Amino acid sequence: MTVRNKLASLAIGLPLLALAGIPADAQQSAGGADAEYMARAMAAAPSDIVRDATIVRMVNGAMQTLKIGTNEFTCMVANNGPMCAAPIGMEWAHAWQTRAPPPNKLGFIYMLNGDRGMSNTDPWATRPLPGNHWVMTGPHVMMVGLPVMKMSFPRMPDPDRTNPYVMWSGTLYEHVMLPLNPANLHLVKDLRDAARLLNEAANNISDPSLIQTSREMRSDANILLANLSNLAP
Repeated sequence: MTVRNKLASLAIGLPLLALAGIPADAQQSAGGADAEYMARAMAAAPSDIVRDATIVRMVNGAMQTLKIGTNEFTCMVANNGPMCAAPIGMEWAHAWQTRAPPPNKLGFIYMLNGDRGMSNTDPWATRPLPGNHWVMTGPHVMMVGLPVMKMSFPRMPDPDRTNPYVMWSGTLYEHVMLPLNPANLHLVKDLRDAARLLNEAANNISDPSLIQTSREMRSDANILLANLSNLAP
């Protein structure tokens, strides 16, 4: 097994199912037919990413690979919504669920179909409760990893979900939510907004030691912009 597949197995196994809120023994029925499942998973990120991404799902507690990709992204459908993550994003998800130190690198998780809700203050809440500030966010990109702590985005229990905000502020697992405008009629505009937000995030990095991080964020913004013509409705 390659290092990449080992990391995917760790991060998209039971720990990430906890993120999704899906019991492991329910995965087979939740996945549906392969073609339908893959189509849903591939709705999580821009076409330039999902075209060559690995697609996985859980079946009776074991990870099943439906498509072996050639880029670094892995996509799946979880109860909280379809998502695609690069290796650092996967590593971060595993660290969060095992309460281990998260990577000191910036990772990305795409959720262009939005989510079904998470507590904005409690990293391990599984359902809305009084005082846990449950929020549902539409299409968005997540920036994860310790570098997020050096970014100057709003940190508040009840955020404005139409603008970038930090979820789980004050914990090791705080991350930036970059919402896309849910009123947008076309994905092209959504992706242009995402690219703009990524560039704004890069501009919010003030630590000189993170200059490479800001360059990588701008690179991700360029990936989004490069495919707008192919995504026009």
